[in-house]
Amino acid sequence: MGRIFRWTEQFQHFAEEVRESFWGDLYGQTRRAWQRFWEEESRRERDRYVATESYERAGEKRRSYRNGFYVRDFVTRLGTLRVRVARARDRSFRPPGLERF
Repeated sequence: MGRIFRWTEQFQHFAEEVRESFWGDLYGQTRRAWQRFWEEESRRERDRYVATESYERAGEKRRSYRNGFYVRDFVTRLGTLRVRVARARDRSFRPPGLERF
């Protein structure tokens, strides 16, 4: 019985090592991926709203100006995500993907 128990314990240890090396920090990486996704999406929507690229002189074409970011916490199944949301100078801009939050 001692041999089987020792073998089972070694197998469980091996399985745990394989799981950690294969999956790694999947939970943390998923959280960071969603955070980056929402930050890029808000930046893209702001650029579309402003109607100019960064450092572009637009003249009459420009609807508004970029005005940095503000930090917003979103509670998700993955935990609380701290997202930098892009903003425009006039306060009427809200990123469409984040409107309901």
